[in-house]
Parts: sequence; C-alpha cells; structure tokens
Amino acid sequence: MTFGAWCDREYGFEYDGVRAHKGLAWFPVISENGEIENYIGGELIVKSPEIYTQLGIGPEKPIYTQFEENTEKFVFVPQPQLVKNVWKNFIP
Repeated sequence: MTFGAWCDREYGFEYDGVRAHKGLAWFPVISENGEIENYIGGELIVKSPEIYTQLGIGPEKPIYTQFEENTEKFVFVPQPQLVKNVWKNFIP
C-alpha cells in the first residue's frame, strides 16, 4: 500500500514533532501482508485514485510532470481559496 501527500515548496516539512509522537495523530496500522488492521482516529475511506479534472489535473501525465510543465496549474496548493468551490464537498 502506498501513501502520498501534496508537497508545497513554499513551506518546509518539519517532522520532529511527528517523530517524537511516533507518527501522526491518525494513522493506519498495516499488517505484514499489507492489509489495514485498524485505524486510530476518524473514519478511514479506502478507494481507488481519482482523476481531479476539477483542479485542472489530467490523467495523461504524472502529476509531477504536469507541475514541471506548468507550475501555475498548482497554485491552488499554497492558495486553496482559489478553488474554494472544489473543497466545499471534496472527498479525496
């Protein structure tokens, strides 16, 4: 199982606090065979990847390639208010 996250170069990732607590507040516990054994926190939704055309991201190329070719396409990451209508009922 693979987990991912958006990365915004305008901000740094500081993991010291996360490491000190031995992980995030909500995290899955994965068995040796790759299955989720339990989930500490809220409701966990498991689903296939989605195509986010509403954010201008197409399925034709990897996301990072799209970013390299057009960084302006991803200005919504540090400025989420630009696509506030998308976030209203957004399910990742």
